[in-house]
Amino acid sequence: MARELGDRRLEARALLVLGSVAYFRGDVAGLRQLGREGVAIARELGDVHLQGELLACLTVGGSNEENRRVRLEALECFRQSGDDISAAMEMHQLSALDVKVGRLEDARAHITEAIATAEKLGAEAFLYFMRTDFAILLLIEGRPEQAAPLIRRCLLMARRIGLHLDVSELLFGAACCAAWQGDHARAARLHGAAEKDLSAAIAVGSISLTDAELQLSEREQGSLRQILGDQAYEAAYRFGTGLSRAQAVDLALGREVSG
Repeated sequence: MARELGDRRLEARALLVLGSVAYFRGDVAGLRQLGREGVAIARELGDVHLQGELLACLTVGGSNEENRRVRLEALECFRQSGDDISAAMEMHQLSALDVKVGRLEDARAHITEAIATAEKLGAEAFLYFMRTDFAILLLIEGRPEQAAPLIRRCLLMARRIGLHLDVSELLFGAACCAAWQGDHARAARLHGAAEKDLSAAIAVGSISLTDAELQLSEREQGSLRQILGDQAYEAAYRFGTGLSRAQAVDLALGREVSG
């Protein structure tokens, strides 16, 4: 219809909707083709915001470097159009890409700017995920003293709204912080609780772990095994896997729980 009407902006928006359909169908090639067509129209029209929206279609199925280039372009589009929340979301995504390829300084710059922007806008729902990812980055960098208050803040928010948000990475972060604080048995229990939630989240595709996160997990759990011994570690870990999400969050907040 848009083509029959000769409405190029409507045509680009229709391509964006079709891209969403292709994404949910798993048609990566179709999604990218629709994205390329839509971006070309947006550029022709000089509509930078629409261009930024359509560039998202080109971040699926590309290499890490290509995705980073596309997201940087989308970020510039949203900045030019004055859409601060979309810009913050792009910075959040860029931070995740940076962590994936080991650009930790770039990751920190992007996530801290994203958080500052979202805080200015009062975008609490976005801040939950941004702060969670920033806390994990801090742990990767070896800064548990900075990660701990962020993790606690996010856990309290998750508990306040009824634990409908994914807490798996927060439980993992809480395990790392508990070990740093010398509470090794609680740390092992939290690793068990986190592993159960992480496995479920990975299975449905809601999260994926980077090499840096996997290496952090291996180091943390390996250190606990050495401190506690295999038998005590396994017992504490199994205890954690038997906890409900609410119990696991209570444990992460320092409360006593019974399995």
